[in-house]
Amino acid sequence: MSPRSTVIVSLLSTAFSQMVISFYYGGKLVGQATTTCPEGCRLSLSQPGLPGTKLYGPEGLELVRFPPADAIPSERQRQVTRKLFGHLERGVLLHSSRQGVFVKRLCQGRVFCSGNAVVCKGRPNKLERDEVVQVFDTSQFFRGLYRRHLAAPTS
Repeated sequence: MSPRSTVIVSLLSTAFSQMVISFYYGGKLVGQATTTCPEGCRLSLSQPGLPGTKLYGPEGLELVRFPPADAIPSERQRQVTRKLFGHLERGVLLHSSRQGVFVKRLCQGRVFCSGNAVVCKGRPNKLERDEVVQVFDTSQFFRGLYRRHLAAPTS
């Protein structure tokens, strides 16, 4: 492989590993993060590897922290959200590649997902703990995009 080919492959790899993660509390956007780590990222509340914490999952993942509950206007909802945070210690792993987006729930709290590659497309799907699930299939997306392009009226 020539040096130029290596650069192109590297750029494509980085492009497929980039994710924009949006956090919504009560339907309101409270935070956003962009990650480009090829190994993926961990959605969590705390920094793994600090004294008194255990590391779950592979090292080298970029840490994306849940935003604090302070932005929630209702005191009751803030308390409920903070209580929920206690069940998210181990976090959720996300990985994006040329094949799609994969998620793995490590935490005790229930986590639901939706996407074009999940079993029940019309509703959120519960993630089982320690199971890797593909939530987005890149090939399926491009096939749908191509079909839509063919069906579009020409001007």
